[in-house]
Formats: sequence, C-alpha cells, structure tokens
Amino acid sequence: MSDSGEASATDRNTIEQWSAEGSGADRTGADRTGADRAGADRAGADRADDADAMPAASFEETVLRSLGLTADALRGLVLQAETTGLGLAETAIDAGLASEEGWTRALAARLGVRVVDHIAIGPAIADAAPSPVAAPPPVMFDRTRLVSVPGPDRPAYVFAVGGRAADPFRRVLDASPQHRSLVMLATRATIRRSLIERFQRPLLEVAIDGLALRYPALSAARPLGAALMLTLIMLALTFLTAMMLAPDAVVATVASLFLPAGLLRFAAAWPPAASNPGADEASDGAAALSLSTEWPRYAVLVPVYRETAATIEGLVIALGALDYPHHRLDIRIIAEADDEATVDLVEAAVRGTGIELIRVPPGGPRTKPKALAFALGTVVADLVTVYDAEDRPEPDQLKRAARLFAAGPPDLVALQAALVIDHHDEDRTWFVRQFEMEYAALFLGLLPHLARLSAFLPLGGSSNHFRYAPLVAAGGWDPFNVTEDADLSVRLVRLGGRIGTFDSRTREEAPVDLSNWMGQRVRWFKGWIQTLIVHAARPGLAAGEMGIRAFLVFLTLIGLGIVSALMVLPAAITIGLELLGAIPMFADRPFAEDVALAACVVSGLIGWGGSAALALAVCRHKGLGPGGAHGRRPRLADLMTMPLYWGLMSIAAWMALLELCRRPYHWRKTAHGIARRSDATAARIGDEGEAPASDFAQPLTSVAGSNR
Repeated sequence: MSDSGEASATDRNTIEQWSAEGSGADRTGADRTGADRAGADRAGADRADDADAMPAASFEETVLRSLGLTADALRGLVLQAETTGLGLAETAIDAGLASEEGWTRALAARLGVRVVDHIAIGPAIADAAPSPVAAPPPVMFDRTRLVSVPGPDRPAYVFAVGGRAADPFRRVLDASPQHRSLVMLATRATIRRSLIERFQRPLLEVAIDGLALRYPALSAARPLGAALMLTLIMLALTFLTAMMLAPDAVVATVASLFLPAGLLRFAAAWPPAASNPGADEASDGAAALSLSTEWPRYAVLVPVYRETAATIEGLVIALGALDYPHHRLDIRIIAEADDEATVDLVEAAVRGTGIELIRVPPGGPRTKPKALAFALGTVVADLVTVYDAEDRPEPDQLKRAARLFAAGPPDLVALQAALVIDHHDEDRTWFVRQFEMEYAALFLGLLPHLARLSAFLPLGGSSNHFRYAPLVAAGGWDPFNVTEDADLSVRLVRLGGRIGTFDSRTREEAPVDLSNWMGQRVRWFKGWIQTLIVHAARPGLAAGEMGIRAFLVFLTLIGLGIVSALMVLPAAITIGLELLGAIPMFADRPFAEDVALAACVVSGLIGWGGSAALALAVCRHKGLGPGGAHGRRPRLADLMTMPLYWGLMSIAAWMALLELCRRPYHWRKTAHGIARRSDATAARIGDEGEAPASDFAQPLTSVAGSNR
C-alpha cells in the first residue's frame, strides 16, 4: 500500500466487487424492465395465494425488524415489494415505517461499520469531472452510491446500500474482513450533498453562465444601462413636448392602450371562466391511464431566502402533505449558503424527513432563478415543479399534473396551477383585496381562457410544472431575469413547446402593506421589461418561432401591459395640471376632436370594465381565496378603486425602469410570514401543526391548452 492514499490492486478489486454486487442487487422499479415487473407481478400473485408460506427471514428483514417492524408489517411489505419491484427497505421508507437514515444506521450496526453524516470526497472521485471547470452531469448526483475519502495510509469508501443490496454486501464484506475498516455507510442524501459541495464551483458557473453561452440572444445578461437611460431621457422629453403641445393626445393615447386588454378580459369573462375544459377533459381521460406501474419521477424545487421560522415550518408541513409515492419524489429546499439563519431553520425542519437542503454558494446575481438553475444541475427527474416559501399546494396537485402530462401531447411542456390568496379576514387590507382580485382574474380566468384558445400564456412564479427534458433543453431559468417565469414561458414557446393550465390551487400570501407591495411590483415590472427587450429585439424571428398569434398575445400581455402602466402616471399628471388650470385640455375644440376624446374615454372605461367584469365572473363561479365557489366576493368599493391600484402600478413601472438602469439584477425580496393565513389553510395543516394527508415530511421512525 502506497503512502499517497491510492488503493492497492486488491482494494480496487474488492471495491469493484462490492459495487457490482450493490448495483446488481439494488435495482428499483425505476431501473427494472417491463419483463422484470411482469415477473414480479406474477410472483406477487403467487405469494398472495400462499401468504403464510413465508421463507426464513432474510438479512434485509432482520435489519428492518431491529427497527421495530412486526412480522405482519414485514409480510405486507414483502407482498408490496414484489409487486412494485422495490426492496423491502425502500418499501418501508415509502410507507413511512422507516427512514433512510434509520435504515442506514441499523444496517451499519449489523455490519459492524461506521455511519458518516458528512464526507470529504477524495481525489479519485474529484478527478471524475471532465475538467476543473466542468460540472458533472446531473445523473452523477442521482445515482452515485460509492465515493472515496482520503485516509492516512489508504482511501476509505463510503457506500449507500439499499435493501436488495444489503445481503450481497454483507456476504462480500464477510469474505474480506480485512477491509471492514475501510468501509463506511451513508445515506444517498449525504453522498449527494457531499458531491454538490465538491463540485459547487462548476455547478455555480453553469447556473450563472449556462443560458447566456447556449442561447446568447435569449439571455438578459447583456447590460443595458447606458442605452436604456438614453431611451428614458428621450421618452421624458417626448412626454413633456406632447403635454405642452397636445395634452389631450396624452390622455387619448393612454385610454386607447387599455382597449385591447379590456376586450381580452371581457372575452375571458364571457362565457364565464369557470374551468379549463381542455385540462378537465385531459384529467378525465388520464384517470383511466395506469400510472400505478410507475409514476414519473417528480422533483420539487423550493427556493427560500431570509425566511422566518413560521414560514419554514409551514412550508415543510405543506410539502409533507403532498400525496405522491415517496420513492418517486425528490423535494429540495434551496437556500443561499451564506444565509445562515435560513439554512439553520431548514436543517432543523427537515431533519429526519425525506426533504433535502441544497446550499447555493455565494455568487452574483443573487436571484431566485440562479438558485433554481443551480439546483436543476443536480436533479434527474421526469417532471419538475417550483414552489415558493409561502406556498400551500393542494395535496393531489402533483398526481393531477402527472396525469395531465401523461394524457397530453409530447409538446405540452408546462402546466400552470392556480395561485390564490388565503389571508385571514382581519389581515385583508386594501392592497391584499386588490391583489386577491388580480390573482383570481389572472389564474382562474384569463390564463384558462387563453389555454382554451390555444394562445400563448405566461407562467406564474410558482406552481408551474414542467417536463424535465424540455426544461433543460430550453436552458432552464435565466439567472439575470428577475421575472424568470415570464421569460421561461416565452423561451419554451419559441423552442416549440406548449403551455396549459389546470384547476388545482396553491394558497399564497400577498403583500400586506405599500412597502412590500411596491418592492415586489417594481421587481415584476423590471423583469417584464427585461423579457420584452430580450424577446422583442428581433420581432420577425420571435414571431416566426412562436407563431403570429402567440407573438401578438405576448405583445398584448407583456408589451402593452408595460406601456399602459407607464402611461397612467403621465395621464394623471396631465389631468391634474388641467384641473389646476395650468393647461387648457378641455377647452373648446372641433366636433371631431370631441368625438375622438369621447372614444378614448370609452376605451378607458372598457379597460376598467373588462377587469371588473372578469373579477366578478371568476368570483361568481370560483370565489376569491381558498374557499372555492363558496369563497369571498369582491367589494364594490374595491372594484371602483381599481384605477387607484393601477396608478400605484404606474409608479412601480417607472421605478422599475430607473432601477433597470442602475441595478438591473437586484432582487427585491418580498417578506413572508407577516399575514395570518386563512382558516382553510389552518384546517388543512392541522391545529397542532401536523400534516394530515401524508407523513413524507414527518420523522419516519415508526390536456390543457397550448400556446400556438
């Protein structure tokens, strides 16, 4: 044995034998072929006919018995495991009868080896990277079951041993007792965490620069400060000139901008936007599909930053209530490594659960999409969804989305669930009520309407569900765009994908005061402007890739939305100056100009009326908040004061333009955990803080529309 830490040939042969035994015996349902599963089904049927004819307990069963599992429980696990193709240990973990950590410690005790909670990976595995700056493929973080760690004389080896591999691993270890001191056990999560730490720098580089290198024209990484500032100065001079020479034209222009949006919302309100027929029909059709043989692997990504203890606790409980097979579900909470307070809260909340924490190393820009892009580089899945820290999704949301994807066409790449506000009545300020109507009109009305028309629709920042392969092919999230959801939806469409909606709700928290609301809205407008600049820079190319109709809808929703918001404030200033007598906007004029002004006023009324009508239609059929059709109804005063809300949006839009010049990638953090949530959420989670629907996050010790 050399002093350099290299393993001898005998060591290498033994380790290779261990690896071969483990990989061959530890196949799960995800790796088994259809013939394997059919054979397992027949074996399960035979065993069901003669359930009492149990063979002598295997080593795997012996380890599970040491965890307190009874003979009856083991008999049930055997039948279930032979049907699904999982090992007994994995089946017990999936059923909540054991945890991976408990299994690993019990197995180590039986084998006489140590368990490690942190691994400093040695040079052998480090050299597996293609180059010092290249990130390994995500499959490395998913399938690696063996890593080496340096020792004083020779490397030691850390294994993650599953249920089916336990007995072969024991036999090989018994045959090579001299190597027992070189062997340690760890959970797969521990090995994955150590690999991520080892390769965090190349992973971060890919997260930051990957999209810009792959699709330079579709990234917001290019600085726009000087050019944008020049554009703003020109816009300001144009406005001042127009206000002095033709103040009525300013008001007329603003009013006309509301016409397309108003008509679109009137159309969404009639017929009533009670449902998304495309998604409902796909859901009914998918119900007949047999997904019991193998549910798709689902990755749930949840970025958090500077959160409160109550927010993290509620999040973990809500994630634990998700009804999905545990062995097909990977839940990752993503935190900035230097956000030590949040990291500590998450570590404490997820300890003993199947939820993993991913630490993102420091590096700009410090944005949610950068954190998501970093985590995506470590994930292998069929489907991916994103939740925010304050989200409370319906427990069956993942299964419903999985069925819709299974029933939908291959180019259905994303689905958007509905976001609703669930504040307690006493915490529903005017801002919250306006926000509540806005969300209801968008997620329960406008987006399903666009899906029915097979038109482009922008994704929300949460509860969007993706097919993994198209998401990766599109470059994932742009770390430089502060509304990564809108940008990604356009990019997916440009690359040939389609987006739909489905009627599953995620409860969210709204900003309760002007400061929080303004910060969030400034970030949204800044990101929408970034998205417009990126995707409208070459309109001919974008229209050709998206389709004319989809591109026009994009311009209406994003482009006109930005411009109309920017023009509300100048129009209000113009009207205010006229009322003060500074400018003669309503002086005598020719009849034709009066008719034009009246038409513009009507356009403005249509814009307001469309928003109010859609809010009323949605609330009549679906209700505001989490109560569904029996939920809250909008107040007349709130409907009448919508224009005031738009005025605040205009201020936010101008602030966003200025911030885009100065700090284009600054992420304005929205504070969570301020408002009290509704009784519906409390009832679902449980008065004692326990999740009633699932124990995934508890200690485990005992089609939709297209956009073309």
